[in-house]
Amino acid sequence: MYSSSSSPVNKLPNQTAPFFLSPISLEGLRDQHKQELQKQRNEMNATIQNLAHRINDSKNYIEQLQCSLASEARHKEELNQVLQHFASDNAAVKGHQDSK
Repeated sequence: MYSSSSSPVNKLPNQTAPFFLSPISLEGLRDQHKQELQKQRNEMNATIQNLAHRINDSKNYIEQLQCSLASEARHKEELNQVLQHFASDNAAVKGHQDSK
């Protein structure tokens, strides 16, 4: 149970005797680790894409709200102008009636 120069020797916690990992075991662990990392990358990329779509949807919604608010503001201004016109016409008519 002594290490050879070609096999890595590792010690587990609370273990005094070394254990050996064969090159095949190491390759399997490496492949498993690579698969886990790739899975995490794929999940992160999916999350990032999801967030990007949500941000884009929110941006579009905000732009629609801004357009709607701008339209309502223009409509309100037009109504105010009409009301002012009627108020001035009403004052003119009243002034004309008062002068009679």
